[in-house]
Amino acid sequence: MRKAEKKLEALSDGLDAFVVEPTPELLQATVDRLKENDLPDRRVAKQMAMGGLPELFELNNGQHWVKRFIELVHDASSSVLTRCLLIGYLRTATENDSLSTLLRNYLKKNENRLPRQWQLRIARHDLLGTKVGAHVARQIIDATDQSPREIMLDAGLRGILETSAFSENIFFEICQQLSFGHTDESLARFLEWVRPNGDKHVLFSKSLNRYAVALLTPYLDTTPDDAHKLAIQGFLVDVFNDPRIHRAAWRVVPETLRNVLNRWLTEQSFELLMQIVNSSNDTTQWQERQQFWMPYIAAGHISEAWVVLGSKGAAVARQLVRRGELKSAAVYGLLQSGDVNSLHSMILLRIGDWVISEWTHLGKLRFYNQLTNKKTPKFYQDIYHASVIRVDSATDEFFTHHVGWQSQVRQYLTRKIGVDVSAPTAVTKLAKARKGGEACVSCGKLWPAIMLDVRGKCRRCNDIGFKTR
Repeated sequence: MRKAEKKLEALSDGLDAFVVEPTPELLQATVDRLKENDLPDRRVAKQMAMGGLPELFELNNGQHWVKRFIELVHDASSSVLTRCLLIGYLRTATENDSLSTLLRNYLKKNENRLPRQWQLRIARHDLLGTKVGAHVARQIIDATDQSPREIMLDAGLRGILETSAFSENIFFEICQQLSFGHTDESLARFLEWVRPNGDKHVLFSKSLNRYAVALLTPYLDTTPDDAHKLAIQGFLVDVFNDPRIHRAAWRVVPETLRNVLNRWLTEQSFELLMQIVNSSNDTTQWQERQQFWMPYIAAGHISEAWVVLGSKGAAVARQLVRRGELKSAAVYGLLQSGDVNSLHSMILLRIGDWVISEWTHLGKLRFYNQLTNKKTPKFYQDIYHASVIRVDSATDEFFTHHVGWQSQVRQYLTRKIGVDVSAPTAVTKLAKARKGGEACVSCGKLWPAIMLDVRGKCRRCNDIGFKTR
């Protein structure tokens, strides 16, 4: 019964199942009938009206044949074919297209031949406006009394029309609007519209570049709040995969926009490692090292970061995945510990052509030039062997974390690699916090000192749950 109900509803809207692009033979048969100043048989005429006019328009003298077709529909006073022409218009409509203009002008003059339901839709949603899709775009982003899906259904933009040219114009309009900035409401409504079921299925899935422009452009020079960052990053990575790993797919996106997302993913790697380290009672070493590297992230020098967890760290990460605080185990690698303490973890960093391995606890800071060093560790592996990563002779340079190591490493980064973040401007969250409270070592938010535990964690972050001492 439900299937029959849906079929009847589709037929009432003119969304017949046989809407397909016409074959060459069908096009020729249509032209032959038009030469005789007559429409093809009813079924073919409906198919041509809903899905065949663009192909007819592309034939020799095609504009003439389309005009003849529309004139014959008018002369026949056919409400069915007029409705089919409306469906055809919504399937193909663009603003400055000659065919769209022909159809739009006819439909405006003969709107009274359309079913009452479609007349109301045209009035409520400006379906025949010269700015194709603009009115519906504003409704989707700005309306508060209807969800985006309810608006699309109310406008009749469902089934084959959900991703039609008209709907694509809606998408383009919204993307352009969002590229100038987001509000909580506009971002949430956009993501709700394009991902109606909350799964991998997304409307206009081949438009990665437009998604990137809409979601990342506002943050070329600014940082979004945590909620916006998590929503945007989660959507892009979940639907279009990690740009650091799936480079080929992301080449359609300008490098400046890729860099925005890569910077967020790098920050996420550092934050993940801080959460893992917080599972023990010893955060001093990693906190010091994180504070050293954060200015290089902020300056855009670190293009990639990949976390490699020891066995205890991996156990905490799995707990975070179960609690929904971490998307999946695909965002980190695992360390074959050997004689390495199971609490210890590592992070790989990329700066230009250089790869750097940094450890959370005991472990040297190692530099590799990937252009000349065949033993450079690779990113995004599932398994890493500590006995290989810790070989000093395989590096181009290494440093121990003795007193004053920051100055030595900073000089090496400036002299050898060509990146510079001067110490006075490398203000950390902790340093800023001294002006009015202290920063949580996990989330970085400012709190009165009494609100932090002995490890420097706020009450919101101190429930990771993995204690070792």
